[in-house]
Formats: sequence, structure tokens, C-alpha cells
Amino acid sequence: QSTLGGVGNFEAVTVAGQQLCHLYRDNDSAVFPWALTGCFGEKITSDAAIIQSNFGSGTDGNFELVVRGDENLCHFWRDNGDPDFAWKEGDCFSDDIGSAPTMIKSNFGSVGNFEVLARRGDRLCHWFRDNDPGSSSDWAKTVCFGQNIDSAPAMIQSRLGLKGNFEVVVKEE
Repeated sequence: QSTLGGVGNFEAVTVAGQQLCHLYRDNDSAVFPWALTGCFGEKITSDAAIIQSNFGSGTDGNFELVVRGDENLCHFWRDNGDPDFAWKEGDCFSDDIGSAPTMIKSNFGSVGNFEVLARRGDRLCHWFRDNDPGSSSDWAKTVCFGQNIDSAPAMIQSRLGLKGNFEVVVKEE
């Protein structure tokens, strides 16, 4: 649920053909209509993981998403302060990706890193983007773990541990 609209709209990005399409549900309306805002990207092969960050030019933070495209991961973002609401393609990174990704904004770094998990081969791999001022904002792979992974992962950052643990759920073969 985003901060757009009075009570916050529901936001969804899904694959249509080989493009991503952004839809939202107007939760301020009595009939809760869904509306298509547009499609973007190319050669997309999985559903997207989408979050709303606190970055951007307006009071409502950017939408940030990561998606599998042509066996790599690609980052897209939309500045919700931009009246055109245009989606922009960021960096594509990694290769041999075998699942849809999951994405969160963690509390690591001074402004919060983007954290991504996806299946690579039969293992899960973790990437992050350091969003701190002065950082390169490049995506970096940290570690691959698990074995016989057979699905896309789900991830949260809990309040357990010193800074909050990453908690992951995934299906094994």
C-alpha cells in the first residue's frame, strides 16, 4: 500500500507479454476501481518485487522495483513527485537468474540499503545497493546460500538480532 491518495492506494506491477504494467487501486473511491497507468520495460520474464522508498523529489517516495529480465536482474524506479509518473530503468546486474526476486529496503546504512534475493542455479543469492550519500549506488552480490532451492524467495527484515535479521522463506526440492 502506497502513500498516494488520501488513505493510500494499492499498487501492483505485473507482466503483460514481455513488459511490466503498473496498476493501482483507488482506495479513496467507494467502488475501489483498478486503473492501468502504463506499461514499460522489455524482455521481462518474471513478476516484479516493488517497494515504496523514501527517495524522490516529492512528499511521496519513489516506487522502486527489481525484476528478472533476460536471466538478469533489472532495477526500475518512478519518482512520484514527477507529474509525468514516468518509469526509469536503472542498472541491470547479475546473470543466470532462475526466479522472480524479492526486495526490501533495510535499515543498513544511514538511509537504508535496497536488499534483493533471487534464485541462481539451485541456490539463493543476495545483492544489495548502498544508498548512502556519496556511495556508488552499484549493486553488489554478497553471498549465495542454501541448496536445492525450487522457488522464488520471500524476505522481511525482522526486529530480531542486533540490527534486525533477514528472514527468508523458500521452497526446497
